[in-house]
Amino acid sequence: MNKTKKNGFLKVAGIMAVIVMLTTCIVSGTVAKYTSTGTAGFNSVTPASWEIKLNDSTELTTGLSNLPWTIKAINADTGDLHVAEGKIAPGTWGYAKVKVTNNGEVDAALTLSGFDSIADKGSGSPNLSFKFVAMDEDPASYSGATGGTTGITLAQKTSKTFYVCYEWLYDETGTNDVQDTNLGTTHTAISFDELTIVATQVEPQTKTE
Repeated sequence: MNKTKKNGFLKVAGIMAVIVMLTTCIVSGTVAKYTSTGTAGFNSVTPASWEIKLNDSTELTTGLSNLPWTIKAINADTGDLHVAEGKIAPGTWGYAKVKVTNNGEVDAALTLSGFDSIADKGSGSPNLSFKFVAMDEDPASYSGATGGTTGITLAQKTSKTFYVCYEWLYDETGTNDVQDTNLGTTHTAISFDELTIVATQVEPQTKTE
């Protein structure tokens, strides 16, 4: 009787041991896994800089009458200008210049306003004419001063120079001597309006293939 009970107990214990082992395997099989934890970092972004200068100043309006003038003789063979420094007279031509610089990191479209052509208002003599041009270097003559001032895009880290040019012809015929003389006797300064530069960022475009 005792032997039978003992065998039954061992049988039950064996069954329980098998159940525990099976349970352990099942549980461990469903819970065990690889795990990793990480943090992704992103670099910061910086806005592109915007800096437009007019004659090395961030003030984008200038008085054209206050600019220094380069005055030369129309007759390039003359050895002496025969005119007081800084003054214009028949037989001379010259220019004043305004440099616009884009120090920023985006392209800029330029609009100029305020240049009121003296030629349109009337300089006082048919021999005296003015024009406004954009060039990459100083003009060698009044006729050689060419270049439009509209639709200009100033690329980043570049500059553009605008010139107010004049020419006062020396009248060999004497046809306009009276008008020329009146400008000299009245000695009135020929004034210009203020020049204002408006720079606008060029809108980015996606290149299509």
